[in-house]
Amino acid sequence: MGLDKDYQEIKTMVQETIARMNGTELIVVRSVVQDLKRAKMTIEISTNKGVDWLKREDRAAIMATQLGASLKERRFPVIVQFTLVTFDPERDLPEMAETNGIAEEQLLNARWIKPIGRRNQHQRAAHLILELKTAEAANDVIARGIIIHGARLYAIKCKREPIRCLKCHRHHPLWDHDEDNRLFTKDALTKAENLIHLMADWNMAMALPKGIRTLRHFRSKQQSRPDNVFCTDITTDIIIKCNIAPDLKPVLTDHTPIAIVLNISKIPAPETEFKNFRMTD
Repeated sequence: MGLDKDYQEIKTMVQETIARMNGTELIVVRSVVQDLKRAKMTIEISTNKGVDWLKREDRAAIMATQLGASLKERRFPVIVQFTLVTFDPERDLPEMAETNGIAEEQLLNARWIKPIGRRNQHQRAAHLILELKTAEAANDVIARGIIIHGARLYAIKCKREPIRCLKCHRHHPLWDHDEDNRLFTKDALTKAENLIHLMADWNMAMALPKGIRTLRHFRSKQQSRPDNVFCTDITTDIIIKCNIAPDLKPVLTDHTPIAIVLNISKIPAPETEFKNFRMTD
């Protein structure tokens, strides 16, 4: 389906495709939302009855094929908090499904929020993202909890919130130094949860290792970590080192600079010859 077409053209194409599938009376396209940056679009159907009709017998996939597009399956992610790090997302999903009475096809994927390589040496638990096939299965996990390796854990919804600029002092045990527990107030932890949800929604990871302090207060001389470095899972692969650089710290400032070393190959610019008019007769 061409994203270069206007709204009315795409809406007409979708409605004609539905008509060929004998679903005209049930399905009326209410709106089409285009996302040119991500090369995708969202089609809104006017009634729940029409949506249910599309879901049955792979009709949605058939419609996408006839439109020359691909269908992205919607997933319902939840965050399972404080999961034992002995859990293996690739190996233990069938056992998790059997223990909790969940149909195995409902558990689509599981992954850690924080990369394993950036864990603390003595870390015993971490937050896990569990992706389920239906909203009913996700709501059931949130309501009842889930048993993993003999421990009943609580799950919360991954809330997709608008990206916004977050002020400093989003302190949390996931990235602050363990000794800085004075900063883990109820208000600070609640606000940090919004940031954790955004990390999960956008597949982002913490590039700066846990426990590195980035600020030394002028008066109290206490150290803390109000500065963090987040990156996508793609960028994580090219980061060689991310650490503070005290030698680069300017005078009269309490924040310590953060230096990042990236593995990026240099592409030389092609040589271009220019005429030298000074060498003419």
